[in-house]
Amino acid sequence: MKRASFKWQPWYYSILVAWMSLFALGLVDNARGPVFPDILKDFKLTDTVGSFFFLTASLASLVHNTVFYRFLSETNPKRLVGLYTLIMAAGALLISYTTDFRATLAACAILGIGFGGLGVGQNAAVQAAPAEHRQRAMGILHAMYGISSFSAPLLIAQLANSGWRLALALLSLPSVFVGLLVIFESARTRNRMGESGVENSHEVVAMSGLNDCAGAFENDPGKETRAAWYAAGLVALLVVAEISVSSRLTLLARRDWGISIESAGSWLAAYFAAMTLSRLLLGFVKFPFSARRLLGFAIFLGLPFLVIGFIPLGFSREIRLLSLVGFGFPIAMGYPLAMTRLAEIFGSRVQRVTSLCLILQSGAAMSMHFILGWGADNHGLLPVLGTVSFVALLGISISFWRLEKTVSR
Repeated sequence: MKRASFKWQPWYYSILVAWMSLFALGLVDNARGPVFPDILKDFKLTDTVGSFFFLTASLASLVHNTVFYRFLSETNPKRLVGLYTLIMAAGALLISYTTDFRATLAACAILGIGFGGLGVGQNAAVQAAPAEHRQRAMGILHAMYGISSFSAPLLIAQLANSGWRLALALLSLPSVFVGLLVIFESARTRNRMGESGVENSHEVVAMSGLNDCAGAFENDPGKETRAAWYAAGLVALLVVAEISVSSRLTLLARRDWGISIESAGSWLAAYFAAMTLSRLLLGFVKFPFSARRLLGFAIFLGLPFLVIGFIPLGFSREIRLLSLVGFGFPIAMGYPLAMTRLAEIFGSRVQRVTSLCLILQSGAAMSMHFILGWGADNHGLLPVLGTVSFVALLGISISFWRLEKTVSR
């Protein structure tokens, strides 16, 4: 009996690069939440002023992705990954070095630029996989984020005695490694192409797995534009629902519920563990349901977890924290399923739609961080975080419904 021979496909390298870079991004992104209370303390900041630590990165991402929309929409995704991973690493390392909050915000802006460009490159690279592999490749991509998200608070807790600056700097090093790896490989590829005159398969992101919008928007550009905005709203609000909890869970547990710093870090790690498990299931289990049906189910399942976590129904703080941890499971399915669905709907034009998604995502995250900071100062963190989470979930439901209705017309 012959063994099936392994044959390298052009899209393999693209998704491997995307997976590695999102693991590195997850370490940097989710180190910010655990160090945030220490930043407030070191710089003697209110919650409103401190919210600019997150808000500035989102604003920079928004501005950058808007200005460079065409560049992000048309550049080879692998090149985007290499360039913006290094920009992200530079921003994170600068944050760990600065001793003035204004300089910290400047470094946050660099970090946000890295986040913005990298998000487009990663998702576009994985969407180039053939249709039969796309949902699982997307699930594993975001499972990489989940694994690093789970690891980040634990690593920060272990490095707590060394100070938040050294901890953040150490968690930025994988980004440096991945960025340099991609840049060097791209340079080697261009040299080989120059010598042989033949384009190397590593440099090509095969878009043959994506159709030309499946005819859904034929002769109706207005319909495609409406669908793109609904898709961008869906993706942006999924991110808001996910990071509103992850960025403030440690602060909520410590300040509102009197949980120790060690235990608070463990609850955050549990939240990311739930997210990781969810995305690993998407990556390794072939569900007999479409991405559209799974996405609808995930949205519906998130509501009871928010009800138990935020509405005072007499449950203990541990049960409420456990429910917020449980919320990480369904909401984590949302982003990879949404990106898979976008590839099905928009076909070969999905990279342009992904760029729009990242613009709106940055704007939504920026607004969310300011609202959480201002609201925590004036009304308390618990009620404002609960309100933001519920509104985000409602917006997700409306955007998803409008997108599917627009496509089905």
